[in-house]
Amino acid sequence: MKNTAILVALSLSVLACDSDSSEAGGDGELGSVALNDSTDASGKADALAGRQVGPQATEIVAYGPETQVGKTTVTEITEERMSVQAPLIELPTFQDSLQVTISGDEGTDMRFFLVRDAGDYYEIVTVVGEGSFEDGDEPDGGDDQSAGEVEVSYFQTVNINVEENTITMGSDSSGGSTTSVLAFDASQANLSVLGLVINSGVGNSLVGDFAYKFDAQCDGFECGQEAPVDPDVPVDDYAQARDVNQESVTIGGPAIEYSYPSVDSGFGLGGTEFWQKWSGGHNPTYSYGEGTEAGRKCMRASAIRFEAIMADPPESMVTLRDETNWSGRFFNWNDDFSESGSSARGAVLWAWRTGLIKWISQTDRDGTCHLPTLEIVERAAAACLARGGDDGEIEGCQG
Repeated sequence: MKNTAILVALSLSVLACDSDSSEAGGDGELGSVALNDSTDASGKADALAGRQVGPQATEIVAYGPETQVGKTTVTEITEERMSVQAPLIELPTFQDSLQVTISGDEGTDMRFFLVRDAGDYYEIVTVVGEGSFEDGDEPDGGDDQSAGEVEVSYFQTVNINVEENTITMGSDSSGGSTTSVLAFDASQANLSVLGLVINSGVGNSLVGDFAYKFDAQCDGFECGQEAPVDPDVPVDDYAQARDVNQESVTIGGPAIEYSYPSVDSGFGLGGTEFWQKWSGGHNPTYSYGEGTEAGRKCMRASAIRFEAIMADPPESMVTLRDETNWSGRFFNWNDDFSESGSSARGAVLWAWRTGLIKWISQTDRDGTCHLPTLEIVERAAAACLARGGDDGEIEGCQG
């Protein structure tokens, strides 16, 4: 059979909110899931077999050091139903893989529901597939299910593989695992978890509070933490400058030697012109070496941004070059406010003369660098085309 992961569609509201009862059963309820046909039914949870569990979200919180530990509260157990309350913990986004494991106090077995945010409602993920189990650990009273179908909607450990779009689940009580194809796109999924207790230890009541701890690994590292920097991989301090849509960037590391950008699209950027916006500053200087540390970093970033945009220039800029008296020449200009009492206002393009457009970046007081973006370039091209429509002269236009 083809393994699949099905979804139970459920609506969600939070207990603390005033909201109308949902089809899922009321405020905060995530619906009802049967506590049977599970690889976790290894004997310890036999008292729960056949009951429905009704999970309720007491609040919605983001996964982190303070929320990965908490408590699940079982409020009631009847012959038909077990009512559970716990926070719904939203997991960070991941690119390649996600692994989630839950643990509890000694003698307590904890599991969790995996919940997908579908926009207008939430879905509890249920794995349906062929299970493989160690001898003596088969579910359902020892019946052999090594080639049979299992249906699991609460887990101890899950692994999600984005490339294969699969989910693998297992538990130390069953000694088994099953892998299924997800019914949704893992690369676009917003997932959460909610804790569940299935065993409180010999002689202990299953009604009450039960502590848990989640461990979530995103792409091989603790979720929410940046991956450690590989010392053998060089850091690109100017990475943000290569994003043609990001106007305000931060440049790490020291200022580096200036080099003129090179593109084969018929545009060019010359010069290094600083205007230092404080008493005694150079107004202007055309020497890159006379720029401040922050000013030189921004000037270099501006040249990188020019190269990123003009390697594939917008059509409006090509039209401006071909249909006016401007030949495609720019000049690199930086307004430096790094030692000023005033703040920068933002990047701009300005036709100083018909033959030369100033490519103007600004360095702010805190070192933030404001660069021309693709949007600014397109806006300037439109303004200059309007200016040069009659005689081809574009002097004074800006965007």
